[in-house]
Amino acid sequence: MENKTKSDKSLKTEHLRKSAEEHLGKSKAKSEAFGYTQTLIHELRVHQIELEVQNEELRKAQHELQVSRDNYFDFYNFSPVGYFTFDEKGLILDLNLTSATLLGVARQELIRRNFQSYVSPDSHPSFYAFCKKVLETDTKQDCELKLDASACAVLMEGISISDEDGHGKRIRAVMVDITERKGMEEKLRKGKEMLEKAMKNTLHVLMSTIEQRMAQAPKNRQREVELARAIAREMDLSAELIENISVAGSILDLGYISVPVELLSKPLGLTGIESQIVQTHVQTGYEILKDIELPWPLAEIMLQHHERTDGSGYPHGLKNDAILLEARILAVADTVEGICCDQTYRPGLGIEKALEEIEKNRGILYDEHVVDACLKLFKERGFKFE
Repeated sequence: MENKTKSDKSLKTEHLRKSAEEHLGKSKAKSEAFGYTQTLIHELRVHQIELEVQNEELRKAQHELQVSRDNYFDFYNFSPVGYFTFDEKGLILDLNLTSATLLGVARQELIRRNFQSYVSPDSHPSFYAFCKKVLETDTKQDCELKLDASACAVLMEGISISDEDGHGKRIRAVMVDITERKGMEEKLRKGKEMLEKAMKNTLHVLMSTIEQRMAQAPKNRQREVELARAIAREMDLSAELIENISVAGSILDLGYISVPVELLSKPLGLTGIESQIVQTHVQTGYEILKDIELPWPLAEIMLQHHERTDGSGYPHGLKNDAILLEARILAVADTVEGICCDQTYRPGLGIEKALEEIEKNRGILYDEHVVDACLKLFKERGFKFE
């Protein structure tokens, strides 16, 4: 009986222990499940915060982008220069407010209009050539135009770009108002013309004084200048170089102011010493002109017009291209006029003799290209001294 009681107690104890362990296991499982749920909730909260931060950064970026975009359009529209986009036919696809202001037309009215219709008719060829070059060369081109309504002078620069579909080309152009600059250039041009006229008048007065000292010398500088200019035109030289020849040729006798009058009008040939004295006129003329600021290289031409291609001339024995082209042309004109026309010590020998001299010494004393042009004038063009 006693043993049975002990056995019952033992079984009961084991049952209680097993029940306790099962309860503990269930509690632990619940605890672990709760912990996982808490971790998941935590992760979700962290992810939510991350999204909120990202959204805030995105909102800031969008705001900054909008501000930047607004600034860009402000700069684009209110830039001091005009911006255009043209199609291949010159139709306006886009423009800023400055462009519309320059054209004097509301911006919305200009879209799909041909830009050429707002350009002065005399500038139409320039705009057409500009567009053609831009589209053909794919390099930056520029042109100056005059607008029709406002009469503004503008400088346009442009490049070609592909359209959005990549099937054609567009012209992206910049237009700057240069009316004020052109006005200043015109004032400078007129001022330069007035200054040059004043200088020429001064030189003319000076040469008139010298010519009075040489009144007995029949040589006519005007004929020499006339021939020199004709030679320069035959050689297709620039207007600037022809102007240099005209002015310089008219004052080549300037240095004779230091030569005794009796030598200038001596009826017979000069002695060696007398010739050396007369030859000093080129240096004297150079010294008079060298320190005067002039728009023409008169001093150098004055000094070199008696130089010769082979180095036998004076005063420095210069050769070939070391001699200014203006001086080489005047040397030929001076020789032809001097032989052809009357001198104090002999009558003129005629144009045939003069042409024979330069042809014989072509490439020796005289520049071959200048001689060729001179011969062509007399033999083919019918040139004659007036």
